[in-house]
Amino acid sequence: MTMRIQPAAVDLRPHAEALADTGRWAPSLHNAQPWAFRIGPETVDVLLDRSRLLPVADPTTRQALLGLGAAVMLLRLKLSTLDYHVRLEPWRTRLNRCWSRGSR
Repeated sequence: MTMRIQPAAVDLRPHAEALADTGRWAPSLHNAQPWAFRIGPETVDVLLDRSRLLPVADPTTRQALLGLGAAVMLLRLKLSTLDYHVRLEPWRTRLNRCWSRGSR
């Protein structure tokens, strides 16, 4: 999932450490934290880190995806404290087809 920031003339990279620190507080199954953040000038990508999945405890990755959603929500809250408008853009994959586009 990508978070696109408005206005487009900003650079989020100076906030990368604070954003990653905020995202790590999201709850996850057995505290596996199966996500990774890629922070660009205008976007924050929240990626599923497949090496941290728990195939026995979570064979369908449902819990991992719930944790990703929690991480996205925490990042949206952090960005709002920095006075940024956030627009969510789902990744175009089979796994994400059911996710809806949202904006605040």
